Amino acid sequence: MKNIRLIALAALLLLGATMQAQYVENGTKNQEEEFYTCTRWYDAKINFVRYFNHFKDVEVIRMMDALQTEPDNLVIYEWGIIQDATAGVVYGVDHNMHTDSAYISTDFGHTWTAISPSRVDNHPVYFWTFPNSPGVIAKGNQWSNFQVSNDFGTHFETMESGPFYNSFSGWSQGEFFDLFWQADKGMALHHTTDYYQTTETLEQTLPEYHWNYLGAVEGEFYKLYYAGPGPESNEARLYYSNDYGQSCRLLMEFDSTAVSTPLYDGEGSWSVWIGREPGVFYTFKWEYRTLEEGTKVFVNYYRSYGDTLVTTYFHHFAPDWFDHHTPIMECEIVSCDNGGVTLHWNEPELRPEEVLVGYRVYRDENLVSDLITETEYTDPYSGGGQLKYHVLAVYSDGEASKSYNIVYCEQTEGVGENEDETGVAVFPNPANGVVRIEGVVADEVRVYNALGQMVKTVRGTNEIDLSTFPKRVYSIRIFTTDGLIVNKKIVVE
Repeated sequence: MKNIRLIALAALLLLGATMQAQYVENGTKNQEEEFYTCTRWYDAKINFVRYFNHFKDVEVIRMMDALQTEPDNLVIYEWGIIQDATAGVVYGVDHNMHTDSAYISTDFGHTWTAISPSRVDNHPVYFWTFPNSPGVIAKGNQWSNFQVSNDFGTHFETMESGPFYNSFSGWSQGEFFDLFWQADKGMALHHTTDYYQTTETLEQTLPEYHWNYLGAVEGEFYKLYYAGPGPESNEARLYYSNDYGQSCRLLMEFDSTAVSTPLYDGEGSWSVWIGREPGVFYTFKWEYRTLEEGTKVFVNYYRSYGDTLVTTYFHHFAPDWFDHHTPIMECEIVSCDNGGVTLHWNEPELRPEEVLVGYRVYRDENLVSDLITETEYTDPYSGGGQLKYHVLAVYSDGEASKSYNIVYCEQTEGVGENEDETGVAVFPNPANGVVRIEGVVADEVRVYNALGQMVKTVRGTNEIDLSTFPKRVYSIRIFTTDGLIVNKKIVVE
């Protein structure tokens, strides 16, 4: 028995050494947008899915049955997924299920190795990683020692102090934040960079209901404020800070129905995911359907801190997912004006058994072209307003692809045609920073690029910051408090 234990220990040490050589020596923060989900599709089925390329591409790694109790049938729910700073390395924590263990995968979730118990004396153990520290994973709870590993969980070293159960890790090793409720003072945000040897208070009066997310660079926070359930208090707002939460600005408000749809009633859930590039984030919504329909996932991809909605990726997970045809996920708008909207997309990379026969184009949910063989289409629609399009690929068996991406534009008929008659001034023009609107009181201001796509919007102010915009001509649509709509053009140089 002793020899068997020595062999097992040697194998574990070899695994740790191999992982260190492969992932720490060359380990850098993964620049590709790589995320994982592990949640149910329908009934008791569980999936483990890898998303990459800003959620455009999907790899369904494994499908599991949550009702099975064999230890080999690893089941990890959404809150049990923890990513390392290294590409392809992901941890799974199995709480209250079959194995009560934490696992590591070094191949994007395909194979797993147990590294640590996930419960001690019937209490869950919490795990943390750091975006700028490849291979570092920490663990602990209120009832056990806090421990840190520098080799992907192969060896753990006990520390004198550590985080609380409500702590979340910062950008670098040893950095933590925690939210602490004090009855006489409100919510406080605490910060440490040395595993709680020393701490500082960053904020003292935070909303009671909110979540903090790390941004792409040190000091960036995203804060999701959710007022809670109820017909009058159901609201969500996303804020951004670049100074550790000291000051925040509102990025956007979310439809309360999108947030309030609960995870546990079989209908759906909603969340925010922060990207690995500055200013990139995603809103992620599941809609749970029947066994036959499966689950629908909508991912809004934002850049420029929410000023630009790039696209929406729609993935339709269903029991026959692996048999779904290859979708069109790279549709884009070439032009958008009062003469029509032109779309372009790339031909999908077909599997050997697939025979493509054409495409169907949809405006909103309405079919506008059936069946075309070109990869470009001009919709002659000129009714104005906000428009959205997607394209389905149609195959020789009569079936169309299930997933697709949605693109948006707004037809702004007559933008800039009567600028001198309005008495409204936008200056400086040309500009390379903040511009100001005079002559009216603005309720909302929208900025459009040459394709008619809205790239920025502000509310309740006559100033708009264009300092991060590329050099080109933009259209500005001003909605005044008097109910007027004023169109202007501005040059950013």
